[in-house]
Amino acid sequence: MANAGLTYEGIKLGEQYGPYKYPMKDRIGPLLEAISNAHPWQHGRSPWGPSVAPPSILGTICLAFIDSIAAIPAGTAHVAQTVLTQAALRLDRQPIAYGAFTEKFERDGQNLAIFEARVRDETGLLVGHARSTLAFSVAASKHDAPTERKGHLESITRTVSAGQMSAFSQDVPNAGGAMLAADYISEMMTGVLGKDWFENAEMSLQFPGSIQAGDTLTANGKLHSETLEGAVLHRVFEVWAENQNGEAVAVGTAGSLVIPPIATLGA
Repeated sequence: MANAGLTYEGIKLGEQYGPYKYPMKDRIGPLLEAISNAHPWQHGRSPWGPSVAPPSILGTICLAFIDSIAAIPAGTAHVAQTVLTQAALRLDRQPIAYGAFTEKFERDGQNLAIFEARVRDETGLLVGHARSTLAFSVAASKHDAPTERKGHLESITRTVSAGQMSAFSQDVPNAGGAMLAADYISEMMTGVLGKDWFENAEMSLQFPGSIQAGDTLTANGKLHSETLEGAVLHRVFEVWAENQNGEAVAVGTAGSLVIPPIATLGA
């Protein structure tokens, strides 16, 4: 499919692609500026030494990887994304991805395909995995009726400009807009989980609605579960991002493994 447009019919399941070297050093600055993410670990020193990228960047890498194999055509929707991290992605290292299309199927009149990628850095360290679901030739996106959602996390609210949309389109012209919402949720989870979010993030989102320039998006969430797994605590949150009309543009879960307080360990 190289140098041609991506088509549902042309996808060969299991065919391996890579290595794909994402141009992190050139792209991370504009992307962080586009989402107005000023967290100091992403602009200066971090607990790992150099600056690090937010875990949500794995989703952007996955989409850009697909687009390098075959251009994602207009009319294709990015309907779901899962990212898992095994290590913080340092900005002084080169991310290198390998992947394959693992599923394609029809659902609700749509042709969908799933691409899974694993990402290492230039030292060979496994940074994480990403899973993107694309829907081909879908009708114009329609939001579900607004649903009242009550979160208790420190929310992120930002208005999306045309310039921000343009910054994302440089990586994935036709399927990357939803990642704005994913990045806001990732930034919110940084405030909740801190260092553990970068090293052990797990975020699975669906994108039921589109994002337009001028929309004001709010990311929020609430605790779903806490499970003690050996010496660590597995915390999972219900998360979402919605526009100014209360319509969801991203919904799903996010969490990580964390070291619990001593009192919890002794309970």
